[in-house]
Amino acid sequence: MKLCLVLILKLILCSSTGTKPKLTLNEYFDFTNYPSLSLSPNGQHLLIQSKFPSWNSNSYENSLWLYNIETKKKQLITRALSESLKPQWSPSGNWIAFLLDHNSIPSSDKYSKVNEYIYLYSVISNEWLPIDIGKETPLALTWSNDDFSLYFVTFASMSPKEDANLQKVEWKDVIQYRLSKSNEGSSIHRIDIETNNQTSSTKRYLIKNVPFLITELLFVPFEEKLVLMSFSTVF
Repeated sequence: MKLCLVLILKLILCSSTGTKPKLTLNEYFDFTNYPSLSLSPNGQHLLIQSKFPSWNSNSYENSLWLYNIETKKKQLITRALSESLKPQWSPSGNWIAFLLDHNSIPSSDKYSKVNEYIYLYSVISNEWLPIDIGKETPLALTWSNDDFSLYFVTFASMSPKEDANLQKVEWKDVIQYRLSKSNEGSSIHRIDIETNNQTSSTKRYLIKNVPFLITELLFVPFEEKLVLMSFSTVF
């Protein structure tokens, strides 16, 4: 909370040009942006995403930092954070789920560029748990009501017949139903995390295919249901 107040104060001071010299071109292009700040559910840590221009690679360096509110210490998690999805706290605040930008890191046994991964970072042990999800790129991500499962969404290309059948079921109480020309949909998956003797393993399950693109995903613990936000073009 103190760090947030400091950042707000800095923005207020920067907006005052009467006592500050004009911003140079180099200073403008070296400006560090903070796309997201999120407090852990237990209130012990602050997750900071920073974006800084990297002139050597002709791109931006997207970093993820963990700030301990009690000790006032900042720890780097990665400098290759993907911008496609916002990092997500687990319900207890002990895990952080995020994606990496594999174009920013060399290919290795730990960071394979062949498949996509969802990475879990343990705040307690500082260890990484990579979850192989094949060649599919996640569109949305959310935790369940505990630290033992999470949901994510990927693209799903369906045949015209399958797409039409799904939409007929979706609009079974409506006289007319919409037909999609693109035949693009989404697949909802669940990942279960099993922890035994200080080791963790994961299992992946396909929950459902839907005939529209999901942009946001939210799990409602009280109802034990998923809330979806979709994007679709009406023809």
